[in-house]
Amino acid sequence: MHQFHPTLAPGDAMSNHVFALRKKIRHWGYDSFAYAVETKPGVADVRSYRRLFREVKPDDLLIVHFSMGSEVVDQLIKIPARRVLVYHNITPPEFFSGINPHAAAFARLGLRQLSRIAPAFGLLAPDVADGMLVTGNVRTKDSPATSRNETPAYPLTPYVRTDNPPRRRRGRCWS
Repeated sequence: MHQFHPTLAPGDAMSNHVFALRKKIRHWGYDSFAYAVETKPGVADVRSYRRLFREVKPDDLLIVHFSMGSEVVDQLIKIPARRVLVYHNITPPEFFSGINPHAAAFARLGLRQLSRIAPAFGLLAPDVADGMLVTGNVRTKDSPATSRNETPAYPLTPYVRTDNPPRRRRGRCWS
């Protein structure tokens, strides 16, 4: 079970999610690596996204974290592996207007890519992939629609960093 996010940085919410999920997957006894296009200083144990194309096998699960556009995403869906999209929502490009044109451009790219990549995750063709996990409200204007006939979206409990381990609850695997 391997994960991709374009940029991994210390203290970033999506990066923390990737690292926490990787730790849990490894705890379960599976190989798990994080791949990124860019790794910020202070982050360790991350592989270049280019290695994905050689290392991920058809029986592997590739978890793609999606929160903005990336030139790489269109290539990732060509990797012959089982895939899950973790949709973190896309900040509306207008939010960055006059503040960060680079971020606005990647938000616009993400909105365009979402409809293109959705079929690779079974969001429009249920037999293609394994599903989608969402960290926010999947019923936003930019999120792929799902229905009873399509692959379901499974909400994720937001990752919260704490020094105190959570109490074990019966039937919960994320404790």
